[in-house]
Amino acid sequence: MTGWTILARRALIIAGAAATLAACASYPSEPRYPTRPTTGAPERQSPWGEPVPNTPAPQPQPDVAPYEPTPAPYEPIEAQPLPPTGQPQPQPDYLPDQRPGDLPTPPAQPGPIGPGATYIIQPGDTISGVARRFQAPVQTLIDLNGLAPRADISAGRGLVLPDTAVDTGPDPYATGPSPRGVLVPDNGTPRGDGPVA
Repeated sequence: MTGWTILARRALIIAGAAATLAACASYPSEPRYPTRPTTGAPERQSPWGEPVPNTPAPQPQPDVAPYEPTPAPYEPIEAQPLPPTGQPQPQPDYLPDQRPGDLPTPPAQPGPIGPGATYIIQPGDTISGVARRFQAPVQTLIDLNGLAPRADISAGRGLVLPDTAVDTGPDPYATGPSPRGVLVPDNGTPRGDGPVA
C-alpha cells in the first residue's frame, strides 16, 4: 500500500467518527415524553414543540336524511284448526308444485356388492392402485377385506375384489396378473390369465 492510500483511509475513519459524534451531540438530554404517570390526558405537542389542545377537531356531518323504516308488505294468514292430539296428520303423497299423476319414478337402487375374484398383491401395489385398475371404490375394497382405513397390504396376500370389478389394464400401483373371472372392458368377457378365485 502506498502512503496516500493509508492517509486516505485514516481520513475516512476520522470523518466517520466525527459524523457519529455530531449525531450523538444532537440527541436531546431529556426524553420528549413523560417518564412518570400523569393525571389526565397528556398534552400533545406540534412538530414545532408548541402545545396543542386535547379537544378533537369537529368532524363534518354528512347530509343524510334520518332513517325511516318503510312498512313491509304482508299478506294475512288464514288460521286453520290444528288436528286433534294423538291423531296423525294426513300427508299429501305429492309435492305441492306437482299434481298427483306427475310423480317422478325413484331411481333403481343397486343391489348389494358381493365378493368376486381374488387379486394377488405384488410388491409396490397399493389399495388405491388396485381400486383404480379394477374400477372399484377404495371403501368397497376395505369393507370386503376387513381392512383398517390406513392398513398396509403385503405382497403375496390375496385381496378380494367386488363382483362388479372390471380390469382396465395394468396400473403403476397394481401390476399383478388379472384374476380369473374379472371382466375386460374391450370385449366384455372374463379374463383368465391369473389365479383362480
